[in-house]
Amino acid sequence: MFEKLKNDYDVLLGYTKEIDTKEEKTHMEMDKTIFRLSDNEKADKIWEAMNPNFNEEGGWKIDCYVLEVYDEYALTVGKEGYKRAYYTKNEDDTVTINKTEVCYVTDVSDVEMKALEAMKTASNSYEAYVETANKTAEEVETLKASLTEKEAQIAEKDSAIADYETKIADYEAKVTEKDTAITEANTKYEALEAEKVGLEKVNADLTNEKEELISFKKSVETAKKEEFLLKYAEHLTDSVVEKFKAEMDNYSVEDFKKEVGYAALENDPTIFSKNAEPDRYYKGGVPETDKGLSGVERILNNYKNGGNK
Repeated sequence: MFEKLKNDYDVLLGYTKEIDTKEEKTHMEMDKTIFRLSDNEKADKIWEAMNPNFNEEGGWKIDCYVLEVYDEYALTVGKEGYKRAYYTKNEDDTVTINKTEVCYVTDVSDVEMKALEAMKTASNSYEAYVETANKTAEEVETLKASLTEKEAQIAEKDSAIADYETKIADYEAKVTEKDTAITEANTKYEALEAEKVGLEKVNADLTNEKEELISFKKSVETAKKEEFLLKYAEHLTDSVVEKFKAEMDNYSVEDFKKEVGYAALENDPTIFSKNAEPDRYYKGGVPETDKGLSGVERILNNYKNGGNK
């Protein structure tokens, strides 16, 4: 009986081994890439990889905790804050941590999350979006620097323009000052011109008056000369009379009388006779009371009718 059971067991064991061999061969032929650990298994494996000191030798030290597990990384938290731990699964069902990076956990609204997702969709990843944003920020900073430089150039030009406008204002003030001085000078000149015209008129009037006075004086003197010459013309020759008329203007009244009287006496010495009565000269013994006349006139008057012949 025992032998029969043993033989049956050996047949069953052989069959089982054959099945196990076939299954193992089948598993080996399967694509290992479709094998996936469960989320809990991955969390355990990642936790073990992130806490290598959790053993007796490491003093059972825990460096971080695993909060969430995603296809490419796990979210962890420790003394250094939140981190992403990027991992890969090995064939022996272990996990290798490729890299870690600091990340931030914050609450966002639905709208904000959709905006973040839109950013990710637009750039295929947050990293690409951030890279683009950083590049844009650099470009913005470059533009700001260029703008600052241009603003400085504009400020410099504005300062130069302000200086130029100040110089123009100073120049215009000087021009205005000179124009005012010119206007005042023109006003004074016009006043002087008017005064000159007035003085010239006064001078002309005075000149005319002077000429009139000279003419009047000359006419008076000429009349006196002619009157005196007429008185004694009979004692002079015609040529002498004409000569005195022609040269009349060359003598003053007194000099003319002297010249005429002297010529008359020279031409007719008999026109003078002395009366016994002092200061009286007469003809034919008839005295004349003409003391108001000059001596020559009294003498000539005494002989104006021919004197003693």
